[in-house]
Amino acid sequence: NDIGKRFGEKPVIFYGNDQTMRYVSRPRDELSRYFRFLMHASDVLTICSEKDRFSEVAEKLSVRYPESLVVQGKLDKPALERMRPPFVIKPDLTRDLGNIAAIAEVRTQKALMASSVDDAVQIVERLIKEGISLIIQELIPGGESNIFSYHTFNDEHYEPLGEFAGQKVRTYPLFGGRSTCLKLVNDPEVLSVGRKIATDLQIAGPLKLDFKRSVASGELYLLEANPR
Repeated sequence: NDIGKRFGEKPVIFYGNDQTMRYVSRPRDELSRYFRFLMHASDVLTICSEKDRFSEVAEKLSVRYPESLVVQGKLDKPALERMRPPFVIKPDLTRDLGNIAAIAEVRTQKALMASSVDDAVQIVERLIKEGISLIIQELIPGGESNIFSYHTFNDEHYEPLGEFAGQKVRTYPLFGGRSTCLKLVNDPEVLSVGRKIATDLQIAGPLKLDFKRSVASGELYLLEANPR
């Protein structure tokens, strides 16, 4: 706040990761006296940031979402056995990505793949010892280039001030890695579905949605939402 008081007009705050987003969210009423920023309601931030809760929201929004299993402290193996491998295993919270990187072949990897139930059990049991929550999802058929993203910045009336869609070209490593090359695309379905989700969630501020288009069915699945 002392910084904000030094300026003749309110400077703008942009939050680029989960940590700064939560830091701004907690004292938002006080900060808004000295800074300009748009931010979603606290419950929207929580729902989007915690992948286990967002699966319920996706169902209410009638959006396709991979079959998922939340692991908090103990793995429900019978539930896992009812799912179809291969699986994607990732942390529930972004702050725990370091635990994935610690056992991955490449430290920039954000998710792990398990080709069978037994493989998934071994990976999960190793990770839950670190005390983190995990999400296990059925892998949507297709490579990383089948992953698309929707980016928007909405006003206080939940209308987009600017939006675009992107498509991954390359990642490192090839599975579950960080993007090393992507391109902007004019994909009507990604833009339309992304816009509807942002409106239904009453997004005010930035939002990034990740989708994957199945090479088997051509259907678009929502993978996750980042309200920043």
